[in-house]
Amino acid sequence: MSDQKRNRTRASWKIAALGTALGAALAGGLILTSALAVHGSPFPFELDGNVTDPAGGADDWQGVFELSGVTPPSTGSPVAGNGETFVHDLPAGGAKETQYNAGKDSLDLSGWSRKDVTKVTPDKDNITDAFAKVYMVDHDSNAATPEHRVIYFGMDRLANNGDAALGFWFFRNKVELTGIDGFSPNHTARNLATGQRGDILVQLDVINGGAQSRIEVFEWVGSGGDTAGSLQLLRAQLSNGTTVCTSDDAACGTSNASQTGSYWPYVPKFGTSGQLPAQSLFEGGIDITALVGDVCFNSFLANTRTAHSETADLKDLALGDFNTCGSIDLVRKECQAEAGVSPLYNAGAEVYQTKHVLTIRNDGLGGNVFDVAIRDDAVGGDNICRIVAISGGSGNPSVPANGLYFPNNTTYIKVADSLAAGIANQMAVTLVCTSPSNPFANSASIRAGQSPGGTSLTDSYAEGSSDTTPQCVKNVPTGLELTKSCPNAVVLDPENGYKPKVCVSISLKNTGESKIDVSSLSDARNDGSSANLLSQIPGTTHTIDPGVTVNNITDCYTPLKPDADQTDPDKAQYGDTVSASGFAHSNPGIKVDASSKSASCDLCPVGINN
Repeated sequence: MSDQKRNRTRASWKIAALGTALGAALAGGLILTSALAVHGSPFPFELDGNVTDPAGGADDWQGVFELSGVTPPSTGSPVAGNGETFVHDLPAGGAKETQYNAGKDSLDLSGWSRKDVTKVTPDKDNITDAFAKVYMVDHDSNAATPEHRVIYFGMDRLANNGDAALGFWFFRNKVELTGIDGFSPNHTARNLATGQRGDILVQLDVINGGAQSRIEVFEWVGSGGDTAGSLQLLRAQLSNGTTVCTSDDAACGTSNASQTGSYWPYVPKFGTSGQLPAQSLFEGGIDITALVGDVCFNSFLANTRTAHSETADLKDLALGDFNTCGSIDLVRKECQAEAGVSPLYNAGAEVYQTKHVLTIRNDGLGGNVFDVAIRDDAVGGDNICRIVAISGGSGNPSVPANGLYFPNNTTYIKVADSLAAGIANQMAVTLVCTSPSNPFANSASIRAGQSPGGTSLTDSYAEGSSDTTPQCVKNVPTGLELTKSCPNAVVLDPENGYKPKVCVSISLKNTGESKIDVSSLSDARNDGSSANLLSQIPGTTHTIDPGVTVNNITDCYTPLKPDADQTDPDKAQYGDTVSASGFAHSNPGIKVDASSKSASCDLCPVGINN
């Protein structure tokens, strides 16, 4: 199958495009089997000595690196996606580039060294670009049999005036440049006792201007190999012309017999910018599954040698990341509403409960990832989260009825022993969290390994507003209710020159489901004076629990005058209006206002209530 990014019809190997080169190979005695392993239908890539990706055909480098809108000699910028790599190795503006100081393909990486130079010489050994792509291929149109892992690769060089002795390394581990001149780690060696396969080297040689081509595939064994002791030859073929394939077609290589467009920035030593002269572009393909089984890689290195021997000195190099193994992706993390579960509000604890679902996918190309684990990055303080359900993956832990609690925001909890690649195999992990935040935006990290016990694959996801709103915002009913009365007669106060004394009684009730922090409680009197009564609500934050009424709030005062300046004692009244407001204790952004209440106290008789 072609990868998911491109869903085009796969064309058969283009005999016409290869022309006399393939004919020469056939004339040289190479017999291709009917089960073609790296080219032709159903295999998805063209090995035809050019970059052009024709409409309706199989993939070629133009399409792989998203250069469909480019027409040579114009060029564009290659874009490498999942399972792809593109390394531009020739720096611009006279900047230095890296080449080997010492090394041979037969030596371990500790025997390699590098140096920075203004120019790699000779020009025919100067790599300008190197590239690769992996596919998982349904090689026999049988869904019941495993797909084959097939890798296509290539490079272009600065000058074409000489033979090409090229190497393409596929490293099991991620190889990096270290220190001032080193490479690390060393090769992964084959170990047949454990089933471990080693690093793979493909050597492609074009001889006498394309009169002959040779391809050899080696596996790094470290010692005891049939080639220089450290390499074991897996396949080899020499053919006439610019195209060569092994007898079982598990490995093929070709080069351009004539000038062809580059599509990406390229300036040859001899020729036109944006055009690849003959014998400047080299590409090949290997069916890894047919060669050594379903093995994946993490780095890709193209190099050149001074001669065709495996023990020849190495010249130039182009190193790039090339993850063809499993890869972990925290695709989505979102809060979901569920009746009776999310969102809920616990008024006693003043926390909200929400459910969050993590979607985890192995978006690699074919290989499993192992020991999938989750860390909740938002846990801590009043934020508490637990795993309540796991689906997908293999080897899931048992989840107790009360869930698997995250003890902190640094601890990973394993949720699967392994996870197969693809959308169909993705897993979902459900968390239930409590937090004083409304809504609670959670965040999490995941990790896994390319082999059991590994932790090198990581990803994270922080919920944004679209992941929590509106589905996980809990609308908690809030309310304050005031009552007010004149329970006693207006009296003439002898201690105040027998002036009228008015006392009103006030009650304030929290009618909602959230605690309310009362921020104001005042009585505005009709004579223009007022009183702040907030201190009569207990506590420093003047908090009233849901359903609770604060009684016995009083305001006793000496009015300056009766309402409306009434002079008839039988008609004299003293009125005032009380008001209150506050904020939800768990969400200070929610303001709550009580409907104001008024009462008028008669001088004679007493006790008219409103």
